[in-house]
Amino acid sequence: MQHFTCNNIMCGDFNFVFDLNLDTIGGQQRTNFRARSDCLRLMATYNLVDIWRERHPMTKSFTWSSNILLGLHCRLDFFLISHHLSHVVNNLSQSLAIQSDHSMIFISCEMSSEKRGPGYWKLNNSLLNDSNYINLITKLIVETSENQNGEEPSSLWEFLKFKIRKVSINYSKCKARERRSEKML
Repeated sequence: MQHFTCNNIMCGDFNFVFDLNLDTIGGQQRTNFRARSDCLRLMATYNLVDIWRERHPMTKSFTWSSNILLGLHCRLDFFLISHHLSHVVNNLSQSLAIQSDHSMIFISCEMSSEKRGPGYWKLNNSLLNDSNYINLITKLIVETSENQNGEEPSSLWEFLKFKIRKVSINYSKCKARERRSEKML
């Protein structure tokens, strides 16, 4: 079975309970075992946890109440999140919903503790109209190609993209500084 480390959150009305003792009260205690098994398999594949049950392992709590069979309550609504995201969840709560037999469930996450990478870089196309920039990049490509020392073409291409990105970012920063200093005058 393949395991994933993506940041996944699944939530909604699953129409089954995980634990008949903790997630139901009143009526006949039953659930859709096939749907439960499918969900457990999905949770194992994507490394998901039921964050409510993880935080409240022995608490009886319900998100649905029958309008027909009074006293029948079940926990049918779940937030299933990637296990490695459990630490960013700082609040879980539920409250009654207007004109619904389901409660609203809320989850709050503190994402600022997550380390962010440099993000996605995109070339500012206006640089392609700048003759100084064109000359700089042309010179960079020629010099890098001449000094390839038998590199594989794919390695040379990756290295060129890295160098062009670095030079382009620095060039853009210098141009921005120049524009700001001109505005100050």
